[in-house]
Amino acid sequence: MTLLSLLIVLAILVLVITVICRPFFNTESDVPVDHGQSMEITYGEYHLTLNRIRELKMELQEGKITEEDYAIQWDELKKKAAVLLMKLSSHEHLKSKVK
Repeated sequence: MTLLSLLIVLAILVLVITVICRPFFNTESDVPVDHGQSMEITYGEYHLTLNRIRELKMELQEGKITEEDYAIQWDELKKKAAVLLMKLSSHEHLKSKVK
């Protein structure tokens, strides 16, 4: 009887540990792919950021901003565009894995 109860407790313990640790072992295929509006928004933000970079260059050429301000704003916009592009690329990568 004691052996049976130990086996039952052990089985429950293994089950609980498995359920608790499951999120730590997710693979890329377990990650939900966002097919909704958020990718469209990200795509739009990316193109707005590229347009802002072009406008910034024109403002520099027209003398509306200093080279210092240009460098600071350009660096921020470049980083933002890179992050958005990485999001879009990872979405395309995950999307191709799903197919």
